[in-house]
Amino acid sequence: AFRDDVGAGCRAAADDDGFEVETITIDPCGSQHYGLARLTGRAPGADRRQQRLCAYDKQTKVAEVGTAMAIDDPAAAGRAAGP
Repeated sequence: AFRDDVGAGCRAAADDDGFEVETITIDPCGSQHYGLARLTGRAPGADRRQQRLCAYDKQTKVAEVGTAMAIDDPAAAGRAAGP
């Protein structure tokens, strides 16, 4: 049920932005407050597949998606967090 809710909520949030979802990978447990998922698909007019991250609030049951990220962007893929 949890995974279905996260998947449906994230797909709907991405659809609202016109993002065509091809696959959804859902974190089985998420964090304490959020269900988490990675969406792979295409933004309108994009010729390459992209990924977006989704956070699904477990209490309010509202999903939000981040901006599209290029899958093959080596600068973004290898960047470490920090100052």
